[in-house]
Amino acid sequence: AKGKGNAVFDNPFDRSNSLRCYSSEDSCDFDVDASQTEAIMAARAPEPWSEPETTKEYSETFYKEKEAGRFRPNAFWASAAMNAASAEPRGPLLSPDFVYATNCVTEAAAALALMELPFRAGEHSILPGQGLAASFVAESPCVLVAKEIVAVPAPAGDSARDLLVTVRVFKAKDNEDTSQDPRSIKEFLVNEPYCLQIVVTNVSPKTLGCQVLVQVPEGSLPLGRATYTHAYPQHLSAFACCRIAVHFYFPRPGTFAGAPVCCSVDGAVVATSGGVSYQVVQEPSHVEVKSFSDVLASGEAAVLTFLRERDVVGGEMGFSFPQLYPLLSNGAFFSQAVAVLRDRGLFDRTAWGYGFLHGDVPACHELLQVEGRVLQTLGPFFESALVSVSAAEADFRHLDYHPIINKRAHGLGEGGAAPPILNAQLQATYGRFLHCLAAKPGPLGVEERLRLAYYLLCQDRVKEAAAQFRAAGAAGTSGGLKLQHDYMAAYLDLFDASGGLATARRVASEHKECPHAAWRARFEALAKILAEIDFATDYAADGVADVAAAVQEAPALHAELRPGGVFEIQADGLAEIQVRLYRVDLEMLFSRTPFLRGSGAQPDFSFVKPVFEGSIPGDAKTWELPEGHRQSDLAVELTAGALRVFTMYFACTLRVAVAEQHGYLTVTSADRRPMPAVYVKVFARVNGQEQFFKDGYTDLRGRFDYASLSSESAASVQRFALLVLSPGAGGLVREAAAPGGY
Repeated sequence: AKGKGNAVFDNPFDRSNSLRCYSSEDSCDFDVDASQTEAIMAARAPEPWSEPETTKEYSETFYKEKEAGRFRPNAFWASAAMNAASAEPRGPLLSPDFVYATNCVTEAAAALALMELPFRAGEHSILPGQGLAASFVAESPCVLVAKEIVAVPAPAGDSARDLLVTVRVFKAKDNEDTSQDPRSIKEFLVNEPYCLQIVVTNVSPKTLGCQVLVQVPEGSLPLGRATYTHAYPQHLSAFACCRIAVHFYFPRPGTFAGAPVCCSVDGAVVATSGGVSYQVVQEPSHVEVKSFSDVLASGEAAVLTFLRERDVVGGEMGFSFPQLYPLLSNGAFFSQAVAVLRDRGLFDRTAWGYGFLHGDVPACHELLQVEGRVLQTLGPFFESALVSVSAAEADFRHLDYHPIINKRAHGLGEGGAAPPILNAQLQATYGRFLHCLAAKPGPLGVEERLRLAYYLLCQDRVKEAAAQFRAAGAAGTSGGLKLQHDYMAAYLDLFDASGGLATARRVASEHKECPHAAWRARFEALAKILAEIDFATDYAADGVADVAAAVQEAPALHAELRPGGVFEIQADGLAEIQVRLYRVDLEMLFSRTPFLRGSGAQPDFSFVKPVFEGSIPGDAKTWELPEGHRQSDLAVELTAGALRVFTMYFACTLRVAVAEQHGYLTVTSADRRPMPAVYVKVFARVNGQEQFFKDGYTDLRGRFDYASLSSESAASVQRFALLVLSPGAGGLVREAAAPGGY
């Protein structure tokens, strides 16, 4: 289901605001007081990791079910128009025709709004009267629906006949809805084709076979396949009817008799229509306007009066615009007709198209403004005497996307290209928006820069988004964009702690009681993030061991690295162990072999020259890494005969805590302060295959959500490999099970 267009500048952090925890495999090189841990965990109440929602596209739809056909003119809107046009002071519109304004939710809501019924009814009273009478006293505007039973006279005549015959006549060029009882037509015209319409109805619950005898009137000639006299056999099922049409015309004036239509069953006449007298004249004694064809025959002035006063949209008297087109070839009539239709708010594409024939610039302009194909061909921001196209008219709508959790933080290859947009809908919307910006003359406006900043943030291009936001300036705080502008200012401030997060704090405080529920939730999430940042900073500054700073090395198969560059060796029955050290590019090694720990995977260094070679006794329990190699990332190879074991040494001062159940990690410095902007690359093992999952940077809390992604699900992930890399503090690799029980 479509949203209502409120998911603007959503916070990608607000789903991961729980305390950090540890893998059962990890170990710490410092002591953590258990009571402190329990108190903090209880206060923070972390929630288990859950699969992020599928990315949704949000658009302002303006009205529910806004199709024009669902909002049709009816008696209620006629009374509303009369009420609005009244010269007297207008009060609430209390129309009994409100029951007709129920074609869709939008129409019903609009009708209720115009009626101005109170949200709470007054204390109405019903007073009993004489007999069954009663009086209703209303204390507030209301709608009263009443029903009563009244006596009516019984129908006259014999109603037991099984067949009923009805005869009607209408001009052949008109619609059959103009048909009348021939006895009510005072005059028939010479040489005017007519249609005699006979309807026979079986009003009995049994099937009947009958003969319908039809004769054209005296003095007339049959037309088409009709004959002077013809018997039509009919087979009518229970309560069914049949229709017969006979065309004729009168070649001369006079008074002529029309034989009744007779229905017979088994040779016996059971129903007749009665005789008719036809008065035929050469010219009508008075013009009787029964259809729009009669209006056309009355001249252009009558047509203009019809357009001005009658129900054109509803097709009164059989009106349709194609009937009007031949008259529009006349330039003077075209100008008058279009002026009348324009005043009534009516429009017809073909009728306005005659403006090109007559060189009517206003009509051409109005026509081109609604021709979508023309607007798309011209592109946005096109200006001319006949047509002008703005970005809104060029079919660009601002669309929001949430949640967006991108797969890559950097583009592939060299040149610093932005990472590709994997969400097809976002990519298409961003492309249309750039097309509009490229066509716009002059500098970008405030709203356009804010939109551009938003779409850049959807791609995690924070620096470029911040530049566009600064270019928009303070003008974005005026008008209807203040809320969005303030939220974006606070969001961008979370990526720059140099100012003490003053902007984010001001915005969170200013909008903490925002009346809009969805926006208030966003500002509450912002305040919660700020509180977490303050908590992490104060907790480390007080010298208390940060529970989230637990750092642990993955166990090796036959050797385990301890703090201080000391290896614990497990070897039985070996005389000597060979040790080789290889300097590695940690990110390259990780990208080629992400799962080194506990999986049996061993990189091949046979073609690489070691930076150190040595041997240790087979009974040695420990071995210390040479001092000269402790500042490099190393692959440590231990071999003894056919046995070969690898383990990794990271020249790193980072402390990384992995919260497996919640799907995020936290990076702190050696003094246990949160470290923002630390690069994290994530690989996943899916069905035994290793593949890139996502990458990105830690936030101001030192936190990174490694398990959530908009374009893929973590449900099939068996295990994660995590590379944490900081230019100044080194890097390390961790592994983690999939969160949430996957």
